Amino acid sequence: MCDLSVQPRTPTLSISPTSTVADGSSATFTCSSSSQSEMAAEGYNTTLYLSNGGTFTSVSPPTATWPYVITASTAQAGQYACSVTYRQVESPKSSVVNLLVKPSTPVVSLLQAMAVDGSAVSLQCGTSNQTGLSSTWTTNSNFQTTSNSTYLTFPNIAFTDMGIYSCMLTLNSINSDYSATGYSLVVKPMAPVITGTLTVEEGSLLSLTCQPQSSGMPTPVTYSWSRGVTTQILQINAVTFSDAGQITCKVSANGIDSSPSSVASVMGLSTIAVDDGSESVTLNCSTASQVTPTTVTWYGEQDVVIQGQSSASYTITSPSLASSGSVKCSMTYNSVESAKSNTILLEGKSNISFLAWLRLTLVCLVKTSQESIVFARESCKVSKLLNAKNIRPRQPVLTGPTTAVATNSSVTMTCSSASKPPGAATLTFSWKKDATTLTGETGANLVISRAPTTAAGQYTCAASYLSVTSLDSSTFRLTVQGRSTRQPTIKPSSQLVSVGSKVTLTCETTSTPVTTFTYRWSKDGVSMAASGQTLTIDQVQSSDGGTYTCAVVDNSVTSATSNAYQLTVVDAPQSLSLTPAIPPTSLVEGDSLTVTCAAACNPTCTFQWSKSGTSTPVSSVSQLSLEVTAQSAGTYTCTASNSEGSDHLLQSLRSW
Repeated sequence: MCDLSVQPRTPTLSISPTSTVADGSSATFTCSSSSQSEMAAEGYNTTLYLSNGGTFTSVSPPTATWPYVITASTAQAGQYACSVTYRQVESPKSSVVNLLVKPSTPVVSLLQAMAVDGSAVSLQCGTSNQTGLSSTWTTNSNFQTTSNSTYLTFPNIAFTDMGIYSCMLTLNSINSDYSATGYSLVVKPMAPVITGTLTVEEGSLLSLTCQPQSSGMPTPVTYSWSRGVTTQILQINAVTFSDAGQITCKVSANGIDSSPSSVASVMGLSTIAVDDGSESVTLNCSTASQVTPTTVTWYGEQDVVIQGQSSASYTITSPSLASSGSVKCSMTYNSVESAKSNTILLEGKSNISFLAWLRLTLVCLVKTSQESIVFARESCKVSKLLNAKNIRPRQPVLTGPTTAVATNSSVTMTCSSASKPPGAATLTFSWKKDATTLTGETGANLVISRAPTTAAGQYTCAASYLSVTSLDSSTFRLTVQGRSTRQPTIKPSSQLVSVGSKVTLTCETTSTPVTTFTYRWSKDGVSMAASGQTLTIDQVQSSDGGTYTCAVVDNSVTSATSNAYQLTVVDAPQSLSLTPAIPPTSLVEGDSLTVTCAAACNPTCTFQWSKSGTSTPVSSVSQLSLEVTAQSAGTYTCTASNSEGSDHLLQSLRSW
């Protein structure tokens, strides 16, 4: 007996639809063989293969139903063949058929959290990384480029790269549609840097600049500080310890904010001094955070932990020069340690800073043999009783004559410091002329009774307290002229004039000019452009009212200022207003309503209220008070009057 095996004939494979299949659509495979009718009685198996570089891999299960239907995807695109198996004998594979899949419409996404100027940024077209996919990119500015992958990468993103990006995927020369909605690529400025001096003396100027790190930013460029300032420069004219703390800033380009700058901590300066062996010093570690710390740690020089000190108070008994140095503390809450506090330098300066996490403040408690004094200020300032021999007074300001003075006239220069010693103690002062100390001058005022020409020169002063001297003041230059013009007089005397009148003032002096007199006029202390002996105002306005003075200049020497001339301008009432301007809509019958009439008046106005339809005034004062009734509805007129005229304003009250 002999078993004869017969190989089935080669089948034919077809795909429906025969054209390109959209990603996600159905594709139907049909495998046909002329041997199928002969094999039908006993049954046969059909297998679908996918070619991968010439190697066929079965992709249909043995129990698959034919025709075989799949949901097409770009990963399934490629060359397919089929075979039939009868009595364990497989036929030759059919000719290959190409399954062409059109990629689905992609969506553009940004792979990074944000696009920051100067950083590396990538956009992805769709979500697939399938081998063989390429992409084409366009923007709303007609930019176009292609990529051998699904990514568009910017190694160094710039503001010029901003735009709305769309893309198209290509696989096996078949293109998808362009993304339906473009991706708006927005470039954020780099975080700025704060520049300026962060350690300043109390009372001095703090000036910080928010410095952009990006160039070529689109306009408008704006700034914002964590302290609410919106200019590039943050200035505090007289910084106090309450200004200390963390400061950040942001820069915005065309409405797009940068990330905040790094944190800058503003710090002040303070000193605590004790006599060698004479006092005890207690330092208290406290926090502005609303928590109860579990541990307190004290640190000495070079941040070495001070052993045996774990409470919030640290007392140094009978301190000596050997115990001077830096002291810090930190607090721990829920196993998280705060940053170290500000440093207290015994016999020196220290930095006071407010910290972000557990904000710490050292409170200085200094005890003398006479009494105990508690200071709860960040600066730990110490008084005379505490031997504050290392606190330097603030730099004084030197003031004196603003113009040249005449020979033999009296001159007074004043040295003033913002420092205020405790109790009845006072500052002492020292004076220098042309860098040479003036002996015997220790008061705040330097008086030269009859100034000779040799008194001219550059003067400075300094303030002292407990033998500690401040920095020298700024230099003040005193000029002494050989001759001075007598004080002039303005004529006529002060006047009361109406708007529209003409006023002429004359600056008169009894001196005889050396050359030719010129004149300086001022109104309310502000210099005017006029330089003649007379000052004429042809049409007086209300704004011309004020105090006028003059001075005479002869051979570059300016006289004393004249008497004050007071020009008072009278006018009819101006700028009438009613408060409230519109009656409230929420009034109900029985409510009270008060309307106030106001006007700019010189001389003083009188007021009168009248109601339409009545001849009797309803009020002769500026306030009109009404009880809201149906009878009180109507039109009310406020009239303001003075000797120069009158004006009126209407207020309509409807029925409620």
